Order: sequence, then structure tokens, then C-alpha cells
Amino acid sequence: MMTRSTALRLAWTTPLWLLALACTGVATDSGSDSYGPEPTGNMCDPDTPEATCGDEQSCELWEGNGAYYCMCPEGTEQVGRECYGEGEDNLKPTCSTLEEDACDDEGFCYDLTQEACDYMTDRDIPTPSECDVIEPSGENDTIGICVSSTQDPSANPYAPDAGYCEFTQQWSNPTHLPVDCRCGQPFEVSECKRPYGLDASISFGDGPRWRSISTFELFGADLDGREMIVAGSWESSTLDDQGVVFAVDLDTGDRRVVSGSFQDPSLGTYTEGSGPDFVNAYNVRLGADGDYYVVGATGQAGAPYIWRVDPDSGDRELIWQGRSDGAFAPCANGVPESEVGTKEINYDPMSWTMDDAGYHYFGVLAGAPGPGVVRVSPDGESCDYLTRIVQDPDSTFDDVGDGYSDIQFYFSALEIVDDTMYALSDRQVYTIEMDTGRRRLFSDAESGTVGSGTSSLGKTWLTWDPHHDVLWSYGNPSSDNILVAIDPDTGDRTNAPCWHPYQGMLEGCAGNSVGIGGVMSMGGMVVDPQAPHDLFNAFDDLSVIQTDQATLNINIHSL
Repeated sequence: MMTRSTALRLAWTTPLWLLALACTGVATDSGSDSYGPEPTGNMCDPDTPEATCGDEQSCELWEGNGAYYCMCPEGTEQVGRECYGEGEDNLKPTCSTLEEDACDDEGFCYDLTQEACDYMTDRDIPTPSECDVIEPSGENDTIGICVSSTQDPSANPYAPDAGYCEFTQQWSNPTHLPVDCRCGQPFEVSECKRPYGLDASISFGDGPRWRSISTFELFGADLDGREMIVAGSWESSTLDDQGVVFAVDLDTGDRRVVSGSFQDPSLGTYTEGSGPDFVNAYNVRLGADGDYYVVGATGQAGAPYIWRVDPDSGDRELIWQGRSDGAFAPCANGVPESEVGTKEINYDPMSWTMDDAGYHYFGVLAGAPGPGVVRVSPDGESCDYLTRIVQDPDSTFDDVGDGYSDIQFYFSALEIVDDTMYALSDRQVYTIEMDTGRRRLFSDAESGTVGSGTSSLGKTWLTWDPHHDVLWSYGNPSSDNILVAIDPDTGDRTNAPCWHPYQGMLEGCAGNSVGIGGVMSMGGMVVDPQAPHDLFNAFDDLSVIQTDQATLNINIHSL
């Protein structure tokens, strides 16, 4: 008897678009002039039949519409370019319906001549583990099958009456998202379009909408249970440096204002929570104590503020401010007292993170003493250095931490994982030991000397994915949509379409994922704690998009 694993191995040789064609029911009416003969062959040129016909086929005239089609020899059955005769070793693709299977309103294809699910055959990579966990189905319960790639058939833009999409992943690599946007042809499907280009009447999820403020910008994000908390800033003709924290439901896409000011199109500006107003809101973190911590500044290079926010009431408390005339601890830059100029560092408010003990960390933006990371105490009453490289010969400071010191740019995009901090410096990623400040070059996209792969990196954020042990680099002030996966063991880098959560970096990847066009900008990202651990990105400054990592399918989630 054929085992399920054998059937999966036998599913590899025939292109999956043939299986999909066999199951869609398109072009099977021999009495219609709009289709070819039954079963339909490809249209062909009798002078060059080899261009479109299979090895066993000939190019013949069909009287139904006077066109030439690839035909199989008499006594065989035809599906696309393949001819199928009798015998167990030459079975044509078979369709199963809902009544024979346990899927809701969906049929599926299986083929005894296939070695495995045809997963991205154009990338020449092994069969993914997803095929191994699909339950046996159909009349023969020893046959493993791959189900359709859309969860909701009513939202499927690839139904026969909508036009067939020749895309290998549609049947072979199913996505759990409502709509399959990977083909590149879903022109009328809103989930697959650029959010900025959609009509204002189209929305996903309920609640206040970011697009109601034309100047709105989305920044850093964190995760709190089933909500993505995200910081944002905006301004109007009469208001500057407005900040707000939103919560976005990962299941429904619904939005709510947690704290800060927002402008309703009909009612005007309102504020959630009491306490000192945000001065912009560039990043937000969920503290170990359950409160939210928000960083803002007057401009993205200004001295930062840190607020503690009650997640229930939205009330704000200012717990630290850089250059605050003695109200909070200053972070010294080592400039001698005899020299003119400020004695505090130039903070980078965009490069901030915090640890479980409540300490806050900022990258030194530029100037004295040199590249470093400062650490502010939870009560805001002291400031020291986690790591420091002194480049000013007149500085009163010494280095803090040893290791790699030839760093041209400052540390940014700080992310703490256990006892290690990851920090970006232009196109290089460093690790900093949290107990010693020791530095190591972890991945070098500039020269390629440490880690291999893409020479691009996101410029704004680093985010650790604890479910698949990968470090994401993403976000860019420009219009580039850069999302790079970095291997924590090797430092190897690959663009998101070429990284798979179960197989890692894909060899020979050509980026067979269309995704959503638009601007990632500087929006934050979270990883869904529930399997299959999708990515949720703030996108286009007015939406959140959802990425099914295993299939590279992307849908608009909240708009």
C-alpha cells in the first residue's frame, strides 16, 4: 500500500498550475466556441508546436473555433501539457470535493504521480514541513494533499469567472489569510492594494482612523497580549508635535486611542488620559510592570522625553527628560568644563529601548565622546554608560567596554535579547554584552566581511522574533520597503521574501512574492505570539499590514 509519505514524495514532478487547472473546471465545455477541446490543451502554432505542446502532444486544428490546440494521442487523457494513459503509474490529477473532505466549502487537488507539494519549484528548494502536517484526506486516507490557498472562497480573486492566475503557490503553499495576494493579479481586491491608494470609504477594522489626519506618521510598536501598541505623531495648522499611542487588535484590526491627542474629522481634537502631554511619540514599550513607556522629542534629533502611561486610563507621567535644567539626571558627554558648549550628549530619541528592570537606553546621536549607549535609571535620577568608544582626545572619559572599536557611525535601533543588546550602525549590526559593555561586529552588510547576503538593512528598527530565532532589520526614512532577516548564529542577511520561518534562508530565491506596494516608512512591527506567528507592520503611515511568513502572502489588516 502507498504510504502517506510516499504519496508526498510522489507529488513533485508535474507543475501545480496543471493541478489547479484540472480542479477549477475552466475550459472543459467542448461545445463552447470560447474554449478549446475537452480537456483543454494549450493553443499552439503548427509551425512551432514545441513552444507550447508537451512531448507526447501534436498541434492540431480544432473545428470548434478554428484555432490550433495541443492534442494528446487517442486513448489518453489530457490535462494542459500532460497526457495520461491507463495504469497506476500514469494517473491524471484528481479532484476531490467538500463532501469527500472535511474542508469548509473548498475542494482540493491531489495527484498520485506527484512526489511532494510543488512548493516554489522555481526556487529549487526542498519540500517544506507544512506539507508533512496536512492531514490525509479524500477517498484514500493514505494520500497526503495540499488544500487551496484561500481561507474564504468568496474572497478568492482567482475563481474561474475572475480569470485564472498561473501561480505555483496558489494551491501548493496554502495561506491562512482571507485573500491570496501573491499572484500579482488581484487588481480589484482591496486587501492586496497599497493602503494609501484606496478610497477613504474602504476600511479594515473599526475605530479612529489614522488616515483622517493627513500629517499622521506611525513609528515604533510593541505587543501587549492580542494588541499591537503603536506610537504616532501628527500636527495641524494650529498644533505642533502632537503624540498618541494606539492599540490595534491582532484578530479584528479594530483600533482605539490608548493615550494622547487625536483629531476626529467631525468633533475635532480630543485627548485620552491626563498628565503631561506627549511631545510627539516615536516609540512605545510594554514595561515589565505592565505600564507603557513612551519616548518623544521636539523633532527626531531633539532631547528625549520618557512618559509612563497607564494602559487602562491613558494617564501620563513624565519620568525623565534630557537637558531638563537639573530636574532629571543628565547624561554627560565628557567635554571638559573649561570648554564652551553643552556637557550632555546628543541623544537619539529614535534609538531607545528598555530592559525588564526598567532601565532606559539611548544611542549617542553624534559628537562627543563618540559612539556609545547611555543608560538612564528607572527613576530618572542617574545616567551612566553601557558602552562607550571615546574618539575625542580631550575628553575626560575613558572607554567603557572593550572589543570592536572601529565604528564610524552611532548606535541605533537598539534591541535587547536576554543578556545581549543588538545595535545598528549604518549597514552594520553589533552586539553589546549587557553586563560588560563588550562590543562585537555581528553582521556587516557594508563590506560583507561578517555574515553573507544582502547589502541592504533597514535603517530604523531591529526586532527579535522569539518564535523562529531571527532578528529583523526594517524601517527606512525613504520610500524603500526594506525588511531583512538576520541569522543569529551566522549573521547572514536575506530580504524577507527569501526567508522562510521553518526552512530559514532559501537558496536561489528570486523574490516570488508581490506583497503590497507602498511605503514602509518608519513604522514599527510586532510578531504575533499565536501560531503561525505572522508579522504585523505599521505601513504607509495609515495602516497595519499582516504577513503570513510561511507563504509570503500579505493582506491589509487595519486601515
